[in-house]
Amino acid sequence: MMSNLYRTSGGRHCAKAKRADAKLLKEHICARTPTRAVSINRLKTRSWSGFSACTAKIRAMKLDIDTVLFDLGKVLLDWDPRYFYRTRFGGDDAAMERFLTEAVPSSWVLETDAGKPIAQAVAERSRLYPQHAGNLALWDAGWNSMLRGEIEGTAAILSSLKIRGCRLFALTNFSTETWPRALQRCPSLALFEDAIVSGEHRLVKPDPRIYELAIARCRLDPARTVFVDDLQVNVAAARESGLHALHFTGPDQLRMDLSGLSLL
Repeated sequence: MMSNLYRTSGGRHCAKAKRADAKLLKEHICARTPTRAVSINRLKTRSWSGFSACTAKIRAMKLDIDTVLFDLGKVLLDWDPRYFYRTRFGGDDAAMERFLTEAVPSSWVLETDAGKPIAQAVAERSRLYPQHAGNLALWDAGWNSMLRGEIEGTAAILSSLKIRGCRLFALTNFSTETWPRALQRCPSLALFEDAIVSGEHRLVKPDPRIYELAIARCRLDPARTVFVDDLQVNVAAARESGLHALHFTGPDQLRMDLSGLSLL
């Protein structure tokens, strides 16, 4: 169970695990009749409102939800590149924000989350933005400082869910190079039965295939599973995949939402 979290460590075991997961995904998709094709662009542009009413709607359906599938970054893990780069810019937040927007936007981070080696991603970006090459070169070495640790309120929720016998899994956009560092520093990750790490499969949320993979590999019943993510586009994609989903805005609201589902 917990050993599944270390599948990204490489070697023959990692290759074997990837083949097994690919087979599971293929079998799961083929079993769905018909397979729903979801446009990621449509998910990105669709206006999603009324998330606060989601818990009441799920509860009204009287479903027996017993599984929670967690996003990690900014839900459980307190990660932000500003934690590292603020000192590099000597407190000049405007200059730092220009760097983050131009050189390391979220779309670039997703490239490493999708499996591109960090060194390659940094080299490519440095050629495009030579004026930022010095700070880009520090990305990998500075990553540990970008991760402050766990979000205390979410970690407490996770512990409570575990005590109550809830099944817990993670579905995260994460580089395979930095994932082992998070495992070493964040003890709450040990509470998950398994974690689907995007870099291992070269798929990132909100691609529908990574949700299908999570459902297949973790043996999830979508009707009994609620997904939690801080990005609405990922929440929307989860719902398209048949999962219940909650938009994370903070630990207090999450506790209320999960209590409304009788999970806490």
